[in-house]
Amino acid sequence: MFLSKRNGIYYLWYLDAQGRKQKVSTKSTTKSGALTFLWTFKSKESVTTTKESRKKISNLFFEYQEHSATIHTRHTQRCYKDCMDQFLEAIGDKEVSRIGVREIERFLEKKRTEVSNWTARRHHIVLASVFEAARRWGYITSNPCRQVARAKMVEVHPVFFSEDELRKYIILLKILISETLCYVHLLQGCG
Repeated sequence: MFLSKRNGIYYLWYLDAQGRKQKVSTKSTTKSGALTFLWTFKSKESVTTTKESRKKISNLFFEYQEHSATIHTRHTQRCYKDCMDQFLEAIGDKEVSRIGVREIERFLEKKRTEVSNWTARRHHIVLASVFEAARRWGYITSNPCRQVARAKMVEVHPVFFSEDELRKYIILLKILISETLCYVHLLQGCG
């Protein structure tokens, strides 16, 4: 950890649980105030890391499902549960703070190759929502899904007919319509 000063305000730089550099404002313009913040920040960080290290991913998913029941429809809850179960099966029941970007990327790549880009995108959205809730609840310091890129969707281009193809299509349509009308007349006994 170290302090830096920018625009007259001191900032504290530290490494989070995943080893990434993070900064937080001390909201102080004096070095003594920044050092006081540093000492209190250490105690806050140690409290959150003890809370983080005990939470398993299965427990987080169970808590999130209870939370989801209050805000999502049953269909959405079922989709979220399926995604969370598949993620849990793929990576195992680890501690929430131990899940990093690599595990999420591997899981999403597996979904992308086995199923489709749409499924991988949906799983990414679900996991991002779950890990964002975990961050809000204090189980992790940052959401690992924020650093994972969403699957790109293939753009579907509209099909255009040439004039010749359009003429053929209209002729075929006229034939089909006249045949259908003949069948209807025959079935009704009007022929």
